[in-house]
Amino acid sequence: MAGEKLIEINKVYKSYGSLKVLEDISLQVFKGEIVSIIGPSGCGKTTILNMIAGIISPDEGQIWVDENKRMGYVFQESRLIPWKNVEKNIWFVQKNYSFDKKKARKIREELLRLAGMERYTSYFPSQLSGGMRQKVNLIRALCIFPDILLLDEPFKSMDRESALVLEEVILSMMEKRIQGVLMVTFDFERAIRMSSKIYFLSKKPTRVMRILERPFCQEIEEEKEKGTDFLEKMEQFSLRREKMYLRTIIKKLGLKNLTPELGEDVKIKGCHISDIMSEVLANASEGDIWLTRQNNPVVIALASLKRIPAILLVDGRKPLPEMLDKAKEEKIVVLTTPMSYFEVAGRLYQMDFSRNREPVFHN
Repeated sequence: MAGEKLIEINKVYKSYGSLKVLEDISLQVFKGEIVSIIGPSGCGKTTILNMIAGIISPDEGQIWVDENKRMGYVFQESRLIPWKNVEKNIWFVQKNYSFDKKKARKIREELLRLAGMERYTSYFPSQLSGGMRQKVNLIRALCIFPDILLLDEPFKSMDRESALVLEEVILSMMEKRIQGVLMVTFDFERAIRMSSKIYFLSKKPTRVMRILERPFCQEIEEEKEKGTDFLEKMEQFSLRREKMYLRTIIKKLGLKNLTPELGEDVKIKGCHISDIMSEVLANASEGDIWLTRQNNPVVIALASLKRIPAILLVDGRKPLPEMLDKAKEEKIVVLTTPMSYFEVAGRLYQMDFSRNREPVFHN
């Protein structure tokens, strides 16, 4: 029997211009649940969290959240204040909830200790790695003792050991304070380990393809009896888009390749959208296209560290000559387009990265 309802999304639709993102999405989170959302890159998972947080509104349908509950939100990208050190970043959030200073200090010291960050309280965000910044993001959300916790790929920049420790912190707090968690993740293993319910989403226009509830082992055994490898199929479904050739992207979007002698045949997994160099470095995965308005050599240097094979300058930006020189040195393809930032993003997401491959489950 379901407990107290914390979140309800009912028949929600959302578009950005002509790009249809969410179509007839419904989901619920009840007290005591950790609910995960898994789906292809760009299908609108973050949009769902942003609607729940009240950052954006649906075009149609209803979003209901218990207003009496305190909400914490761990964003996919870093939201740390650059001119405040780690301790002051955390206290900045705590003081907005009228925490006693002594109690607040005790809470953040304990969370920093559990996350292995107690030595870095005086460090500024620019001095931290992407994984360390994400730890602080998570601590900031936990330090206010939220009733509802929204997580948008919260462990993506962390090493496995750190992620497992913080998983345990969240699970422990579920027994004491947190009443419900809604988590976006690409990690099927983590979703199985932590969740009581998993929503699988389709590609755009996005619908709920399947809902999996505990005990997961029963469904796994049923699939095995049918002669199918349940775990393998589910893991494939949770992965990012399959690769396609960069030359196909260049042709379909009509991009201008400023370094034509450099690897047009490289395969690309998808695209990562961000304006801020440091956040792209922290969050981009190997094989992504980097959409940016930055046009200096530092972009190329950072991209090479993440082995990003192509950088796309939008809004008609012209690269500096030294940027092109750096690109040739690092063997990174530089593309440019007069299209707007969001127009490029929308067209990339609409392209067939999946080679017409259908999701593995159908209701």
